[in-house]
Amino acid sequence: PHAAGKSSLINALLGNENQEPPQNPPTMFTHPKYPNVTISEFQSVCPMGNNVNQYDMLIIVSSMDMFASESVKFAKEYQAKGKACYFVRTKIDSDVQRFPTIITSIRQLDHFLEEIASSCSDSLAQEGVQFSSIFLVCNTNTDSYHFPLFRDTIEEKIRELNKTRGVVEDTSGKSSPSECKEASGLDLAVFGDRYSGKSSLINALRDLQDDDKAAAKTGLGEPCTRPVVYSFPKNPNIRIWELPETSPKLQPEQYLKQVNGKDYGIFIIVASEIFKDHHGHLAKALQNMGKEILFVRTKIDSDLEAQRWRLRSENMEKIVEDIRQNCVKYLEKTAVQNPALYILSNVQTEKFDFPSLCSRIQNHPEVIKCEIIERVSKKQQEEMKIAFDSGGLP
Repeated sequence: PHAAGKSSLINALLGNENQEPPQNPPTMFTHPKYPNVTISEFQSVCPMGNNVNQYDMLIIVSSMDMFASESVKFAKEYQAKGKACYFVRTKIDSDVQRFPTIITSIRQLDHFLEEIASSCSDSLAQEGVQFSSIFLVCNTNTDSYHFPLFRDTIEEKIRELNKTRGVVEDTSGKSSPSECKEASGLDLAVFGDRYSGKSSLINALRDLQDDDKAAAKTGLGEPCTRPVVYSFPKNPNIRIWELPETSPKLQPEQYLKQVNGKDYGIFIIVASEIFKDHHGHLAKALQNMGKEILFVRTKIDSDLEAQRWRLRSENMEKIVEDIRQNCVKYLEKTAVQNPALYILSNVQTEKFDFPSLCSRIQNHPEVIKCEIIERVSKKQQEEMKIAFDSGGLP
């Protein structure tokens, strides 16, 4: 409901509890600790017209002991679908301040809060809502009342969902391979400009559709703002990292420092039309670091579809080859040496260069090394790992 405090609650979850909500705030926010999680704010009491299956959890906010009947109805629908639903009673600090002569001790405060929680529970029970957690919070003081418990509960649910969906992003503020527990294997970094198809490429590599729950976010949502790591279902020794989007304004050295570029074993630079100067500059900086780089030109299916009505099938192959040559020539102009280019469709993964790209990734030396080590005893594993790291084995 209006003035329930939901915008302030979102600000508190984002770590901006001391900031005033803007006059025309956005309705979607990226969780500061889990970049694959989007917090959506609804301006009405319930998201009318939206599919209940689209969201993983529901938070209903009220500044009174009763929750809006339409929101409660939606909560029951959520619970029937087996989804998590949380109720938050805001502005507890205002309630406490209204009774300064009654609440003069911690014990009296606890009793006062228990009465509010009980009133909320009774109200929900009368509406037929199953038992749900009720959190009493002050949005401007996130260290008091139930807010720490509320935040921890939400984050625990996020970790649970991420685990079941194969999202293995670090959840302790770590944002590069060197900070993760996994010490061996291949860390594959994917980056490109916005709308280049990099998120769809990650989903295709993981055999997911863009609308699958475990998929990397695509389209018009908020962009990736820090490295996020995903599992590779075909091989547990491969981790795919989605890096923040690139743009012509970026400085290669600054960007690579920001994403800890030295930590990744291989890079994929994605473009949907042409590779641009900043792609070449980034690639050159990576080559100077001794990194392996693959270039992926996506959306070839869209190019061919646009030409299909006026060209014979044999000329379609020529279009693909012309695009390939143009990409290679441009990259070579920017001083990129021997660019490894893959032209593909994120939708038609059985065609074009997609199978070759998968083979290149799965047969990377780091992946093969892990597979060899896994076949021997633990003692031999340690000996072989030392030998590999020192260059004693091929």
